[in-house]
Amino acid sequence: DDQDGVLTKDETAIGSNPLNPDTDGDGVPDGTEVGANPAAPLDTDKDGTPDVLDTDDDNDGILTKNENYNGGTPVDDDSDKDGIPDYLDPDDDNDKILTINESPDANGDGNPSDALDSDGDGIPDYLDAVADSVALKVKVMLQGAYSSADSMMADTLRTLSLVPSNQPYGNLSYRHSGTEVAAPSVLAVSGNDAVVDWVLVELRDFTQPKTVIKTIAGLVQRDGDVVDAATGSDVLRMSGVPSAGYYVAVRHRNHMGIMTNTGIGLSVTPTLVDFTDPAMITYGANARITSGSTALMWAGNANDHANSAYAIIAQGPDNDTSSILGNVLLAAGNTTVSTNYRLNGYRLGDLTMDGITIFAGPSNDVNLLLGNVLMHPGNSTFSANYVINEQLPK
Repeated sequence: DDQDGVLTKDETAIGSNPLNPDTDGDGVPDGTEVGANPAAPLDTDKDGTPDVLDTDDDNDGILTKNENYNGGTPVDDDSDKDGIPDYLDPDDDNDKILTINESPDANGDGNPSDALDSDGDGIPDYLDAVADSVALKVKVMLQGAYSSADSMMADTLRTLSLVPSNQPYGNLSYRHSGTEVAAPSVLAVSGNDAVVDWVLVELRDFTQPKTVIKTIAGLVQRDGDVVDAATGSDVLRMSGVPSAGYYVAVRHRNHMGIMTNTGIGLSVTPTLVDFTDPAMITYGANARITSGSTALMWAGNANDHANSAYAIIAQGPDNDTSSILGNVLLAAGNTTVSTNYRLNGYRLGDLTMDGITIFAGPSNDVNLLLGNVLMHPGNSTFSANYVINEQLPK
C-alpha cells in the first residue's frame, strides 16, 4: 500500500507500518531495511530489533537519520570509504574506534551537532578519520602560576571562576580561529588535574618553522599536562594533518612561547613533548627559566605585542610595565587613580595568575617582570632596558 517494496501482509507480520514507507523515520526506506527475506528482516546491529523498526541501524549511538545525508536514498554516504554506508557501519571513520565510543551526546538523541569533536575542527569524531591526523601529549609549566614548594601551578583563576569557557586566543594577535570550549566537567576538576589556564599548541613546518601548519587551544593543568578542553583527555589530536615531522610550539597569553629545537615525528600514536624537562633542548637561547628540576615558560608579556616581536620589556618603547600601570590607573573602579589599586579579572597584566593585576604594593606583578629582565642569563649588565625576546622564528 505504501509503495516501499514490502508487501502489506509482510509489513503486518514484521510490525512495520504498511502506510508509511519509512516506519522508523530514519531516512532509509522500509524495503531497503527489510531485505530480500521479509520473514527474517535485516538486523544489522544484532540487537533483536529489525532495521525497519530500529532508529539506530548499526547501534553506534548516532540515529540513522543523522547519518543518512543523501535524503533517504539506499545509496548513502560512506565517510570512511570502506563500502559500508554510515547507517550500517558501527565505525563510520574506520579508525578502529567504534562510533559509539567517539560520539557521546549530552541529549542522548544521537544528534551529530552535539557529538564529541576532540580536535575542535567542526567535524565530529565519528566522521573525522584518525588516519589523517596526529596525536601528541604536551607538558608545560607557566612561571607566573608555578610554586617551587609543591612543583605545581596554582589554579587560582579556576577557583575564582575566571578561566573563560571559550578559548581566548581568537581575540589576540595569535589569531587562532578554533572554537574550543571548555566542558564544565573539565573546569570542575580539582587537585593535581585542576585547570590553570588556556594555552595554544602549534605544529610548524618541518623545513620552514616560521610557518604554522595547525593550532589547537588546550587547557593546562596544575601538573603541567595540556588536555583537550571538551573531554579532559591528555591526548591532543589534530585532524587534517598527515603523519610527518613537525616543530611543536606552546604559547600563552602572557608568557613567552617555546618550541622544540628540531622537528619531531608525529603520527596517530601519541608522542610526548615534555617542555618541563630541563634536559629537553628548545629552539633559540634561554627560551625557558629553570626552577630546581623544572623548566618553566618566562612570564612577563603584559600586553599583546601585535605589531612587534613578542617580548618582555620592563623599560623602553612598548614596555609591559606601562601597560600594567595604564590598565590599573584607568580601571573604572579606581576613582582615586591610585597606583596601588587592585584590578580584578582575567587580564594580560596578571602575570602571577592570581586573578588580580597589581602595579605597586604587595604581590605586585611588576616585580616578576622586572626580576626576569634583570636576572635573565643574556642580560650581562643587569640593565632594566634589556629585552627578553620570545624564542620562536618569526
